[in-house]
Amino acid sequence: SVVVSCGFVFMGWRGLVTMALGWCMFGFYYFFSKKLFGGITGDLAGWFLTLTETLLLLWTVVGGLL
Repeated sequence: SVVVSCGFVFMGWRGLVTMALGWCMFGFYYFFSKKLFGGITGDLAGWFLTLTETLLLLWTVVGGLL
């Protein structure tokens, strides 16, 4: 993950925004899972992965248009 994060930094501001979105989604997922479900389960991990990939794909399309 360190190598990927360094790659995002070299991509400029779009890479930094992508990395920030990923970290924000992870923070949301972690606290959401702990608060509502008492922990992380496989179903929640799948939900997080799907939601994060969709968000980052949308950002890639929108960021590419800017």
